[in-house]
Amino acid sequence: MAITVIASDIRHLLAGTSENPVLYVKTSPEGPELDVWDEAYVRAGRIVARRHEIVDWIGDDADDDLIDGALPEIQQTIDEITADL
Repeated sequence: MAITVIASDIRHLLAGTSENPVLYVKTSPEGPELDVWDEAYVRAGRIVARRHEIVDWIGDDADDDLIDGALPEIQQTIDEITADL
């Protein structure tokens, strides 16, 4: 099952309230999906992006155009991670 990143996934990451939120590939019996959690609890090989990386890249309050522009590169990372599942 393929995972497709969408702008709301990035907004969810930017709104993360933990100390070090990350967007990561979570596995479940239904298949892989994207989720946001604290980096301390996520296996490094499943991390798609860290909040501070996205903030450095597109800013903390990025508009839709900036987020949409980042999606292809983030999708590539997801595809690489899920290829190994």
